[in-house]
Amino acid sequence: MSTDSGKIKTAFALLVAVLAAGPAWAQPEKIDVKVGGKSLAVESKDVRVGDIYVAANDTFEGDLVVKNGTVTVDGVVDGDCVTFGGPMVINGRVMGEAAVFGGPVEINGIIEKDLAAFGGPVTISGKVGGEIASFGGPVKLLSAAVIDGDIAVMGGNI
Repeated sequence: MSTDSGKIKTAFALLVAVLAAGPAWAQPEKIDVKVGGKSLAVESKDVRVGDIYVAANDTFEGDLVVKNGTVTVDGVVDGDCVTFGGPMVINGRVMGEAAVFGGPVEINGIIEKDLAAFGGPVTISGKVGGEIASFGGPVKLLSAAVIDGDIAVMGGNI
């Protein structure tokens, strides 16, 4: 577990990168996120509301952004995967980064890049190909977990 300022800066940079990811973030749907006294606005024409399921043989092309619902990925998300106000369960593969705001995270599959969790517990029995940043929730690493990067936890424990 690490709480040095370099890891926190990396975690915040991950948050900003996920929230500013690409041209899909430029339409009417707007979500305001507050992190440590800073406010960030997320806009996306592709924000989906409610529960989203990506089946085992399916691929979701692009970034998957969901509010007020559960995201379950048994297949592939060919971009980043972000949830606001709901749980995330990854049994398949996320080719980009993953971020969860206000919900639990369960990783049984693979996240190719970084994982950021804000305000919920994180349980990992799969693989995270980058770093993990958790703010306000515990991180539980099961025996099969593989983490290729560092882990930064604030307001929680490992």
